[in-house]
Amino acid sequence: MTSSFLKICITVFILINCASSVKLFSQDKQLFNLLNKQLQRELVAQKDTINYRGEKFEMVNGYSIKDSILTMPVTNEKGEVIQIVQTNLKILTLEFRKKQSSNDSTYVEKQEIELNKIIAVAKDINIVFETTPSAVKISRKSENGTTDVNYSDLFFLHLSYEKQNEYLADDIIKAFDKLGVSIKKARWCD
Repeated sequence: MTSSFLKICITVFILINCASSVKLFSQDKQLFNLLNKQLQRELVAQKDTINYRGEKFEMVNGYSIKDSILTMPVTNEKGEVIQIVQTNLKILTLEFRKKQSSNDSTYVEKQEIELNKIIAVAKDINIVFETTPSAVKISRKSENGTTDVNYSDLFFLHLSYEKQNEYLADDIIKAFDKLGVSIKKARWCD
């Protein structure tokens, strides 16, 4: 009897975890679908050469959210590892190609940020995520294969064409809330 009860408990536990994973995935999907939809609108707007004033770029990979695991050792006062701690991270990425301002060569830029390090969404010329210090990893790979890596506290969404779009900040905040990440709306200027 104990064995069958244990099997039932394990089965219920696995089903609950699977349901939670599906729910979190659909919430992840909601955020990157929202961002990618806006990005597609921006790419279409770039074709309006008379009215488009933002930086032009080509998509390599649109917004995606990947799961990652951070593993850290916990040590005692003697420096001995007493435990390994793992934390699940959700990382937002965006990858695009741009032309160098100094010549006609191109580079591919990839931005990465842990979702829980995003503090606010704001707009000036471009819509950005404000983050904790140096939380955004920016990798630039030139045509000759060299890669430069820098860190910033701004994740550029590359959305600048649409005006009077404060509704977008509210939609982004709601999508983050569903992921369990609280962000605020900062300055929003057109």
